[in-house]
Amino acid sequence: MVILTRKVGQAIRIVPDADLDPATPIGELFVDGPISVILAGTAEGQARMVVYSDSRFFVAEDERFSGPDDEALGEVKPE
Repeated sequence: MVILTRKVGQAIRIVPDADLDPATPIGELFVDGPISVILAGTAEGQARMVVYSDSRFFVAEDERFSGPDDEALGEVKPE
């Protein structure tokens, strides 16, 4: 379980952990169920989200992905 707070337009990413063997069958990652994202609350323009996933997934704020091979998604403009 990971708890993240995001402002309007900010993103999260859910990616395979760097140590995950690429040969791992995808079904094995979901044997305990799907990835669940729950909106736990909102206040002052922020949302608190709880993410449940297999421990072999890495869940983080989008801005943590800023390498040359994996640019951040940036802010999404709300509709």
